[in-house]
Amino acid sequence: MLVVEDEPQLRGLMREALARAGYRVIESPNGHDALEIADLLPGGLELLVTDVVMPGMEGPDVMARLRALRPGLRVLYVSGYPGSGPLRDRALPPEASPLLKPFTMDAPARRGREVLDSAARVGP
Repeated sequence: MLVVEDEPQLRGLMREALARAGYRVIESPNGHDALEIADLLPGGLELLVTDVVMPGMEGPDVMARLRALRPGLRVLYVSGYPGSGPLRDRALPPEASPLLKPFTMDAPARRGREVLDSAARVGP
């Protein structure tokens, strides 16, 4: 699982929450580093947890670039914006339901599991 979040405290909280749930978590502070990290990862990468709005490269762009290399990759978008405003203008797929900030400590693992389970039912 790769967590991409530009806010260090939030990135650390997500890493901790996901690790407590038993996931192997790798973190990145931005989209460019995430692409480099993913390129070096041996084996599969099942889930990208990424902030939608980030400086440099936004979450949907990170996902598009990673999915070109890893077609089965799933995504959980995280956002501090409700459906109106900046989030509305981002090119998210219609099925994307972002995890909205602030969230409880169990939310990243619960929502990540939902994304993975739903992917298992519908395929790549």
